[in-house]
Amino acid sequence: MTAHLVSMPPYASTTPAMMNGRHDHTSAAVPDPTDCPHLSPALASSPALAANIQLLRRYSTAVAKGVPWQNAPAVGYQNGHFNGMQVPLPEQPMCAACGYWRRILICLQCRTSCCAKEAHMQGHLAATGHPFAWDVTQGAVYCVQCADFVYHDDLDSDDDVPMFDAETQQLVDLFSERPQKCASLRGLKNLGATCYLNVILQSLCHNPTLRDFFLSDGHSPLTCTQRPCIACAFDSICSQLHSGHTHPLAPTAFLATLWSARKDVASSGQHDAHECFMSVMNALHAALAPGPAPEPPQECDCAVHAAFGGTLRSVVRCGACDRSAVALDPFLDISLDVRGESLLQCLARFTALEAVPGYSCGGCQGPAMATKELSIAKLPPSLCFQLKRFEASGTTSTKIETPVAVPTTLNMAPFAARDVMHNRTLYGLYAVVHHRGQLHTGHYTVYIRQSDHWFRIDDDKVMQVHDSEATGANTSGTATAASATLFSGAN
Repeated sequence: MTAHLVSMPPYASTTPAMMNGRHDHTSAAVPDPTDCPHLSPALASSPALAANIQLLRRYSTAVAKGVPWQNAPAVGYQNGHFNGMQVPLPEQPMCAACGYWRRILICLQCRTSCCAKEAHMQGHLAATGHPFAWDVTQGAVYCVQCADFVYHDDLDSDDDVPMFDAETQQLVDLFSERPQKCASLRGLKNLGATCYLNVILQSLCHNPTLRDFFLSDGHSPLTCTQRPCIACAFDSICSQLHSGHTHPLAPTAFLATLWSARKDVASSGQHDAHECFMSVMNALHAALAPGPAPEPPQECDCAVHAAFGGTLRSVVRCGACDRSAVALDPFLDISLDVRGESLLQCLARFTALEAVPGYSCGGCQGPAMATKELSIAKLPPSLCFQLKRFEASGTTSTKIETPVAVPTTLNMAPFAARDVMHNRTLYGLYAVVHHRGQLHTGHYTVYIRQSDHWFRIDDDKVMQVHDSEATGANTSGTATAASATLFSGAN
């Protein structure tokens, strides 16, 4: 037997008949924004209503992506009729009346969650007199007086959160237990030699820790008072890259905000991607953790350091008296010399024992031969390795073209301090930045791993590729060498 599904407009796909548990497949026209005479006056009289709707749009994105929701503080507006949004939003929405978890609506005034299956939300709205509810799956406002789903020009944005269209939603309801995570990737437009920025934005927005923090409202633009704010700009880019839309996005606002926050990259023309990475990370840290950085041994708990913050241990041992001097240095990334055919060989050289001639020892007070050894005292949830491919020689700079193979899984136990316990040593590769060309004429692309597949993102162009192209395992033909690799914790 073949099921014939009728496609319906997104905002008209759930009628009062469906609210009562019956699927009405009758076609309906998309309502005009002025068809609802109740939403516009409510938006005009209470800024909190619009703010609450925007918050719930972000909540719908997190639910659709399967991202853990971090309960944000109440919306900052406390005047007007819509001032009661104090109840925290649940990580997984379900009906307060029956526990049903599909097709959940949330009251826009009190945040009560009810399902549409047994008209529980209609009952709640009728009993309380609350006028509007939010459909978590469809991303639409339900108006009690219109007895239908409505929308408004100011709330309708092509770059906002993704919602299933009616036909897709029916397929999900019929053939899956839960909506599947979106596996689409979105390119970024080149604004004029901004490929260096695009690859960094893609790499950071697909970092699990940063992605979960921003998509779950860890930093809320609704309550942020900084202007301009790089964290708000990054939040917008991250939300739009994970929106499910696939047409290219222009990161104009983020670039302008970055230039305002970081003068070191505030110029047109090509920049180094690693320089951009550090500028973005430092700017985000300054926005998320304003004030002086904590002194060791305290650690910064902002999202940037929660994702990439680690500690290097340097041990210098005097060859004359065997006295050791230990130094701890924080890092957000690790720079490696390109002196090997694989990332593991580069790491082994980075942590290898090194001779230090003429060492001035604080113990025996004399110059002596010493040895220096680096290891990682604290492993962060995510690791970023920069392969130093550009080296200066006199007044000129050259690029090292040696291919370096990158593993898809990396065990950091051999490179960690032996006397420090680690909860995580196994990492999985999720992003690789490549550079083609020379220092002043090159071009950056990035490879992103998603749903166990690799995709090459060349500004606004996205193409699925074999993993050997991303990792450099195939070094023949036109294969290029990575300039940066990013790993996230795999266990």
